[in-house]
Amino acid sequence: MKCHHCRIGHLHSTKMPFITFLDEQMLVVPDVSAYRCDMCGDVLFNEGFLEQLQYLLDQLTEAEYPPETAEWLALNEQLGHWQPGDRMS
Repeated sequence: MKCHHCRIGHLHSTKMPFITFLDEQMLVVPDVSAYRCDMCGDVLFNEGFLEQLQYLLDQLTEAEYPPETAEWLALNEQLGHWQPGDRMS
């Protein structure tokens, strides 16, 4: 798969830590599946992982969504999630 960032390199499957900040605390999730470009080093994490992590962090912080976002999330849950390999026409 070609890199979307540099458009020269190829993305290769790897495992690496996902690091983010929550308020003033560092959150590190080790051994997360990702794709890394062999030319520019750009990293893409699995979108499903990022959605699940965001859900867990929202549960932890009890984040409340504006009504239009809550409506979109509910609709998104009903439609299901796209999986790699699914074909859309």
